[in-house]
Amino acid sequence: LRRDADLEALLDGNQEALATYGRAEAGARALAERFPGDQELEALVGDVLTVTSRCYREAGDLKTSLVKSEEALTITSRLAGLSPASLERRTAVASAEAAVGMTKARLGDLASAMRLYESSTRRGETLVADDPNNVSRKRNLMLGYSHLGDILGYPDLPNLGEPAKAEAVYARMVALAREIQASDPKDARAITDSAIALSRWAIVSQAPAEREQRLNEAASLIRARLAASPSNLTLITYEGVIEYQLGITHLSTGRTASAIPHWRRAIEIAKPHVGKRNDALLRVLTLSIRELTKHES
Repeated sequence: LRRDADLEALLDGNQEALATYGRAEAGARALAERFPGDQELEALVGDVLTVTSRCYREAGDLKTSLVKSEEALTITSRLAGLSPASLERRTAVASAEAAVGMTKARLGDLASAMRLYESSTRRGETLVADDPNNVSRKRNLMLGYSHLGDILGYPDLPNLGEPAKAEAVYARMVALAREIQASDPKDARAITDSAIALSRWAIVSQAPAEREQRLNEAASLIRARLAASPSNLTLITYEGVIEYQLGITHLSTGRTASAIPHWRRAIEIAKPHVGKRNDALLRVLTLSIRELTKHES
């Protein structure tokens, strides 16, 4: 049922998946109650609660999401305490911490979210150190640093106003993304992850030269992926964001003339997709038009 719900969330949307997650949760709880003390069944309950909290969060029910994720964290923490050497148990705690953190962030409790992300990434570093060839754990840690960097200083999201700290965190995210990509250079997901990590790192970069270099590297990876998947809206969105940011970077170093083509390209990328409930591309379009209006002679 848990796997069915994951598929429904991907294909049909969260509302359909919630009913299936509910049945999976009820089934896991019934088994755990029938066989008290069975840690594998208790771990199953924790796992189902963690993924169910994500679905409630994406559906906008933050109150239920928080209840589910906090119960998952309680269960996984207790089980990890009973089996401190278990990589699986420690991974479950890191995932539950991140789940609580994401809901706290959505609720506006940024300080609590930051503490949870910091704990989750510290735990993730030990997991990667203990199992350095495990790509799944590296990817989870990379995503953990993405959440932490976002809450510290990513400008397009609610944040704590610490861009320098965010830059350092994103640097670790990029390093992990590059390690994953190096392990399988043809892995499309790894290439995309590297591009996204680089773009986030670039956007908070304090030095214009580094910002531009990172944006150009991210753009190169995005274009390579778009050649194979031209309708991928995530890739299109990041291409638009990067073009807008390249324009801003050129402007900040006095190169207004060379900024203008980047904003024109950003508008060209964003315009066909504005009606597709894509807030990021709508923002790219609006800001790029504003900059063109201000600076085009």
